Amino acid sequence: MNDLKRTLCFRLLLGFVLGLLAGGGFILFLGTPDTFWGMMGYRAMAAYLIYCGIFGAASIGGTILYEIDEHNPFRSTAIHFAIILGGLFILFLSLGMRLDSIGLWIFIAVCIAVFCMIWLIIWFHDKRRIQKMNEDLQKWKELHHKPGTGYGSD
Repeated sequence: MNDLKRTLCFRLLLGFVLGLLAGGGFILFLGTPDTFWGMMGYRAMAAYLIYCGIFGAASIGGTILYEIDEHNPFRSTAIHFAIILGGLFILFLSLGMRLDSIGLWIFIAVCIAVFCMIWLIIWFHDKRRIQKMNEDLQKWKELHHKPGTGYGSD
């Protein structure tokens, strides 16, 4: 359990830093920081960067759900998706965007597509892993077959 907590803390910190970098990179991509500071003000800019950091922490920290054995892949993906989508709404609203903004719906569509791909990849991976385990079990049964034990075809 301590290892899981340590992993979560590392992912939250990593996500926060990457969120800050992504938010700052977005600002530089669209223009100079002076342009945004003039439009938004220092407090709004600081709030935006903090929201980006929190969104990054939630996004990457939420991947810890896939490490919990009690959750199946669909449940982990659905919870992680809800965290990401909630974070997107908070981030968009903090930037002053309306919910009818086309950018919001594009992000939602991309999130749905990405999480569908994540779920399918996990599903195919688990299916292949289970198939390999069954093959290994069959080989073990064939190697350790003793007549009258109920294993194999006796």
